[in-house]
Amino acid sequence: MLEDMSKAHLFPVNASTIETARKITKSIYNHLSVLNLMRREYTNGRELIQPAITRFATNFISLQCLFKYRKELRQMFTSTAWVESNASSTPAGIEITEIILNNTFWKDVEHILKVSEALVVVLRLADSEEKPAMGYVYEAMDRANEVIQKRFKNKDYELYWKIIDCRWENQLHSALHAATYYLNPSFVFSPTFSKHSEVMRDSRFGFGSTAAIRNREKMSPDKWWDRFGNGIHELKKLAIRIFSQCISASGCVRNWSIFKHIHSPKRNRLVHQRLNDLVLVHYNLKLRERDMLKRTGNAASDPISLENINILVG
Repeated sequence: MLEDMSKAHLFPVNASTIETARKITKSIYNHLSVLNLMRREYTNGRELIQPAITRFATNFISLQCLFKYRKELRQMFTSTAWVESNASSTPAGIEITEIILNNTFWKDVEHILKVSEALVVVLRLADSEEKPAMGYVYEAMDRANEVIQKRFKNKDYELYWKIIDCRWENQLHSALHAATYYLNPSFVFSPTFSKHSEVMRDSRFGFGSTAAIRNREKMSPDKWWDRFGNGIHELKKLAIRIFSQCISASGCVRNWSIFKHIHSPKRNRLVHQRLNDLVLVHYNLKLRERDMLKRTGNAASDPISLENINILVG
């Protein structure tokens, strides 16, 4: 979706804006003195480039960072330190200064962020390894579409919706997404969910207990079903199985990097099973380290937070 939104033949202004933003970051990071000036005086050590899951996500996250520090960048490129630097008088320096001070450029960046920010949140959710995200992706995409619509005063969002729907229907949407949305207790029992008689009937019995209601949004869906789904064993078994599904290939990509690390020229005679066993050990050690961080309270905040999408509405 993000790739489509940066294609020149579909969104020429978006493509041009992204390329211009890359010029800015490239110019800053290619000059150590300019980079040090930015880090020391204007961004408190924060970076404008943050590697992401995909190249296209990186482009949009960099746009977020640029827009966040737009005032600081304007101050920097009009400061005495910049004007007196050797880089400011070069053709590239002059061009970047004009771009930074150009209001049209920042309006174009803001336009792109109206669409991309919600999708980047969904991408981060799907890439989470903290707990299964399968039960949340359907609702997350719905909320992302709502955010995109609310952020546009006219019907400009419709073209973006077409891009999203095309990728969603042809590549991403599956019966599992719909099923986990339907079976997720934090959604199915909410006032905004479409009421179905069989769901409400279950809610009056075991699912309607005080403990079940209290934990609908606190527990992950698979654990909730494991604890409160004893009255309907077959549905419980199905729910736990589908909520535990992986929705992103990022974990596999990380495993391939472990393969590459282990299968070096010095150890290229490892038999296949031995290689698999070593990768399993490495990955389990990472899981153990993450579990220890949770126990000590040093783990990152819950990545499955759809409220982050709602916050984007401006």
